[in-house]
Amino acid sequence: MSNANKNKGKAFERQIAKHLTSVFGLNFQRVPNSGAMIGGMNSYRMSFLTPEQQLLACGDLIVPSELSHTQFEMKSYKTFSFYSLYDNNEQLNKWIIQAKGSSNKYWFLVMKFNNIGSYVVFDRKYINLFIPVGSYTIYKDDYVLCKYDGFFEKNKDTILKLHPNFNTQCQTVSSTIITP
Repeated sequence: MSNANKNKGKAFERQIAKHLTSVFGLNFQRVPNSGAMIGGMNSYRMSFLTPEQQLLACGDLIVPSELSHTQFEMKSYKTFSFYSLYDNNEQLNKWIIQAKGSSNKYWFLVMKFNNIGSYVVFDRKYINLFIPVGSYTIYKDDYVLCKYDGFFEKNKDTILKLHPNFNTQCQTVSSTIITP
């Protein structure tokens, strides 16, 4: 018999993959057995993976090659202790460590809480790149927590432009355009 909490998490990962696919017009997929391959104690495995294999193993989503510089971690829970954001939230600390992983990618932690809403967390050093939606909270002076709804729509172009090969891709595309 399946674990109801795991099924809830899998459904949320599929929901976010579908949403990001519609926002970016690129294919996102849920990682089968997400977290098991390189998560936690298995992080040493990253050094043995090719860049293509890393795309399949980082975070909870398989990202398209155009977004290979990003990774996504999802959490769907019944409740969350928002008041502990002003002190120290051990649960959130663990999730951030998971989201950051062992790579130097732009990471996003997407969280959903029953009857409360959905939120995204990202590294504060990128506050000048990414535009938070609505009011936001700075957690531990290092992380930004804001509403999820509209975040990726608002930051889509910036996220795409952060890819190391963005200019090369643009030049390749523009050189194939035939002008009358």
